[in-house]
Amino acid sequence: MRFHTPEVMEFVAAHAVPGGDPVAVMRARAAALVADYQARFDAEPPVDMELMAALRSIRVLREPLPDDVSGELIALPEGLLARINATHTAGRQNFSIGHEIVHTFFPRFREVHYRSEKSVYWAAAGAKGEASGLNTEVEYLCDVGASELLMPRTMFAAALDRRGFSLAAVLELAALFGASTEAAVIRTIQDTPHPAAVVFCHWAHKPAERRAGARRAFPRLRVRRAYCSPAFGRYIPPHCSVPEDSPFHRALDTEGVVAGESVVCFGSRGYFVEQLRYETAALDPLEERCEKPVVGLLVPCDDRGLKSD
Repeated sequence: MRFHTPEVMEFVAAHAVPGGDPVAVMRARAAALVADYQARFDAEPPVDMELMAALRSIRVLREPLPDDVSGELIALPEGLLARINATHTAGRQNFSIGHEIVHTFFPRFREVHYRSEKSVYWAAAGAKGEASGLNTEVEYLCDVGASELLMPRTMFAAALDRRGFSLAAVLELAALFGASTEAAVIRTIQDTPHPAAVVFCHWAHKPAERRAGARRAFPRLRVRRAYCSPAFGRYIPPHCSVPEDSPFHRALDTEGVVAGESVVCFGSRGYFVEQLRYETAALDPLEERCEKPVVGLLVPCDDRGLKSD
């Protein structure tokens, strides 16, 4: 992402790195808060995000909010309040607390009411210019910082190194750090030297079917999101369907992790077809009455990082 908005430039300048990389500045700023936390409290995972918030003088209130709102940070006369959506999973709530903490790293955070919904932030009610509009740059950096707080880089890397690079290890670390599976995956893929991709699939209609309001077509298992490491060198687009004989479908009928080597395909016309080593597993449904989503870790067959049976 290219950064250019005044809020981001102010953030970089405020941390004495004029012209610096905003992502690197954010990671360094978050690491400093983690170091303070570890000096005061237990250095072992999981990180207590409410204690972390207290170090920034933020009171955390967990309560039901609209489903598309993860949390919001409000500057009240009596202090800072982070409202967190109690209907979301525990891992998502922890990440949302981290996201709101990181908003306080920005110099003018008290002047705006930050709300984690579709990358929007706006001025407090009654202020001039009530709606500040989209700022995906600020929200992206807050997600980077939240990941650093919830899953400190050195702590997470050491835990992964002890377990080895595998899907089972990532799922275990998500539970250990109190993070969502997706957050743990992003942390892993960002830092791994292995050529690897993690693909999340869910049951859905393709976009054209949704736009047409089609209801006669049955939903299919499709790519919701794919995270590829820098060394993977391939792109797996969203919405591609997954063949019924794929390792992703087999995971739906198996307890735990399914591992092996196979031709992996995405898309009805074979958009992506490659022989890969894989580990796949079904996850708990995101909502009641929903089908189970599936996650898969894919690596080229010549990479030794992933153990398969």
